[in-house]
Amino acid sequence: MSETPTNPDQAKPPVGRTDAGPSAPAPERKPEVDLTGKPVRRGFRAQMRFIERDPESVSRRDVSPAATRITQGDILRDVSFVEDVFEREADGIVHVPSIVFPSVIVLTQACDLEQDEAARLRTKMGTGHVGDHQHDKWMLSALVAPLYNAEHFFAGTHLKGVGLDMLGRKGSARQRVEHNMELRYHWIEFPKGVQIVPSVVDFKHYFSANIEYLRAAVTADRRAWTVPPPWREAISQRFAAFLTRVGLPEVGMPEKEPRLVFNYLGFNKKRKPAKKATK
Repeated sequence: MSETPTNPDQAKPPVGRTDAGPSAPAPERKPEVDLTGKPVRRGFRAQMRFIERDPESVSRRDVSPAATRITQGDILRDVSFVEDVFEREADGIVHVPSIVFPSVIVLTQACDLEQDEAARLRTKMGTGHVGDHQHDKWMLSALVAPLYNAEHFFAGTHLKGVGLDMLGRKGSARQRVEHNMELRYHWIEFPKGVQIVPSVVDFKHYFSANIEYLRAAVTADRRAWTVPPPWREAISQRFAAFLTRVGLPEVGMPEKEPRLVFNYLGFNKKRKPAKKATK
């Protein structure tokens, strides 16, 4: 197992779901129209699906970083992923179903986030000059990935609350995850004194989130902690390895001939079973 000397302040929540879809009354204002004069919408409904927290695993935060800048390795709480945006013709209400993850980790590189912060600050302060291309370093979004409570992950119930049936892992399958031998997952076990349960990052569930939205989460004191270097770089490197993996097809051969099968080292011939020694 790899220990990450981070100090997140929030225990990893289990996964459950609560559907909350109150219909907000249509605002009393002139209808919004597009360029063709067609009404855009007449109401709004936000349908939030929450991954519930485990009261026993929640602890009071030890320390809160003073900086409000987003950086690589930040663990942010209560981050929403918008699943869809659609309008029902029957009522003209725009529906926005979304999933709220208890914790996510920022995977975007720190240098890109620092340049984005500096460029936005220059624009806000009006210190830029004409022709500076001051928006060139702005980022539209940052990549994040959810952190799941390890015990719920291994039981396969970490996404039960949002209606997803996930594979559980026991024995050697669990050990492979705990030793970071599976490209898709990254196991994090925090050091003693940090009140946060072991967690699993699922790289396959990564998504992008608006920069200003994430910055608002930091400003609202929803940053649990920040994974320090070089552990944060190790996580991002494993994420990059997951994205760049290449799955090659098996090459068909005549039945009497050995098949060529793919592994991460290349193509190897499948060996025939050794003959039993005869006396």
